[in-house]
Amino acid sequence: MNFAVISLLVLVCILVTGYKSKINTGLLSIACAMILGHLIGMKDKQIIAGFATTLFVQLTGVMLLFSIASENNALQLIAKRAVAMAGKRTNLVPLIVYFVAVFMAAIGCGCVPVMSLMAVFCAALAAEMHVNPILLIPMGLLGAQGGGTSPLTTTGILGATLAAENGITENVSFGLMMGQFLCSTLFALVLYFVLKGYKIKAENPIKMSDIPKMTGQQKLSCAAILVVAVCVLAFKLDVGLCSFVAAVVLLLLKTADQKKAIQGVPWATLLLVCGINVLMNIVITAGGIDL
Repeated sequence: MNFAVISLLVLVCILVTGYKSKINTGLLSIACAMILGHLIGMKDKQIIAGFATTLFVQLTGVMLLFSIASENNALQLIAKRAVAMAGKRTNLVPLIVYFVAVFMAAIGCGCVPVMSLMAVFCAALAAEMHVNPILLIPMGLLGAQGGGTSPLTTTGILGATLAAENGITENVSFGLMMGQFLCSTLFALVLYFVLKGYKIKAENPIKMSDIPKMTGQQKLSCAAILVVAVCVLAFKLDVGLCSFVAAVVLLLLKTADQKKAIQGVPWATLLLVCGINVLMNIVITAGGIDL
């Protein structure tokens, strides 16, 4: 029996079934990993070893920290202040939206959470400014993508981890970050000029005087994110563990509602990533990847 071929067929079936049934592909992967693993003679401990515990800690820690910052509206306030700084030069708003999204994604919030935040923010902003939403919304999404592979983000961590498992370690994180940033920036500039963002003359609906000052809770959230960034980039500490420490400190200081912050963690994404990792471990063991 050719287990390499079987393992690849199972992988394809899992992807198709997950797409068709809308059941989390990570859950399907873990269930099939147990059956396939025993079929090729693996023990339960070997199957469970495929669960990427380090990756899980890193992703969960970062997601929890930014769920806290999002829950107390610290991130939303940063976006509003940045747009308000444009003043009457509203032709700069699309570019400001882009770079704000890059910044928020790169400091650890990651691509998907910032996309969710900026899509809603940019849609409302476009309506208030009476400008083309097809300009503003993609600028926010491209910005999230442009900063979404920094070493502090879930996508950057995942990319670097997978590269390291395949023996690629030199400048991986920097290469991922700069490659994605340059591509996204190029797309954003093309969009800005093709849709004539430089000709916008609308009134800026966000006035600095109308924006409330940051609360102590929001300042603490921003400070915690910066501390984590310094610990990871300067002292090479694990981003997941640092994020957990920062998140616990913020919760002890009552900066956000713990229940809402935990609910804000995208658990489905975590199950997806870590569950597929369990199945991929079986596929690799069975020789599917080599094939």
